[in-house]
Amino acid sequence: MDPLPPIFPTDAPLTAAPVSAHLKVGDRAPAFTLKCTDGRLISLADFAGQKQVVLFFYSKDSSPDDAADARMFRDALERITGVNGELIGLSVDDIYEHRKFVKQNQINYYILSDTTKSVTNAYGVLKKEGYGSRATFVVDKQGLLKAIFPNAQHGESHIEEIIKSLKGQSNFSAGPPKP
Repeated sequence: MDPLPPIFPTDAPLTAAPVSAHLKVGDRAPAFTLKCTDGRLISLADFAGQKQVVLFFYSKDSSPDDAADARMFRDALERITGVNGELIGLSVDDIYEHRKFVKQNQINYYILSDTTKSVTNAYGVLKKEGYGSRATFVVDKQGLLKAIFPNAQHGESHIEEIIKSLKGQSNFSAGPPKP
């Protein structure tokens, strides 16, 4: 399978179509290449044919709710990788904010910086305020969306749904993100 091309629109608008109108289970996941906290570039294509990807969007590193979610994912990492999943967090914050966030919350997975907002927009979760809404996408090894969790109310039940999806026990998609 050919690697997916990166998406880098430079004039991405600060609005986005709702997930249900924009992306649905079975669609090709928008490709990306973004900088990680260690300075490396990470692409969705890096995992093609090898691992499923759990991609979770969050609003801001400075948000206590988002920090709690990041720690929840951190604590579930072994369960996610145990079913051949790769965990990636993503927000529009810059790499310097992400580095502080990773250190403060002892994050042990990829946190990517989407300062151009192009990837957040491509996934349909960019709010008019200019940051992402909380949403989780599961991408299969072929680069197709396996599950979409818009407006994700993160908690143990959310992790369980992600694990079920990674195991092929459910294909979940709910309504659009809240504006």
